[in-house]
Amino acid sequence: NDSVLYWVSLTLLIGVCFSSVAEPFNRALMGTAKLKAVFYMSCITLIINISLLIILKLFFNYDNLHIIVFSFSCAIFAKSATIIFYYIKAYQ
Repeated sequence: NDSVLYWVSLTLLIGVCFSSVAEPFNRALMGTAKLKAVFYMSCITLIINISLLIILKLFFNYDNLHIIVFSFSCAIFAKSATIIFYYIKAYQ
């Protein structure tokens, strides 16, 4: 099961990298008192994570570990992309 461990580690590492790239933008938005927007963008993680968990569990036949890791990483990526795009749009 080395391939499973490699896949899970790589996917989680990519998700954490996206999160660390978006963190300065997140802090800058919190510093400019746009707390409501930051809160809504943080809720994206929860919504996408739960939605993908349900969709992948119902329609695809993968291991639970793969489903959890993939949905978490996709949710983190979506949150990070949303924060970066909102920051760029707000301060153009």
